[in-house]
Amino acid sequence: MILFFQSNDISKEWERIEIALGKIKGGKENHAQQWADVQIRKFLPFQKEWKETEGELDISTMVNKPLFETWEKMADKMAQFFISTETQTHAIEKLSKLKQEN
Repeated sequence: MILFFQSNDISKEWERIEIALGKIKGGKENHAQQWADVQIRKFLPFQKEWKETEGELDISTMVNKPLFETWEKMADKMAQFFISTETQTHAIEKLSKLKQEN
């Protein structure tokens, strides 16, 4: 995503978050899409209010606070969620396939 943001000259935090959420698709058992859908539902009220201000943003006066303070914080949350969830799922699958032998 960082490469995409740089090559398309996207520097506003909220645009980065909006674009990244829109690009998350699929995943094992549609896990990534489900996570993104929840985050998008939380982001929509903020997004609407932000667009109404035409980008002039004073978060302290907003009714709907942003979902993540920065793109980096969103990326950290994604990493925590996906790494722990995918790693755990993978480990459970491997354990369930183990068989004791003589």
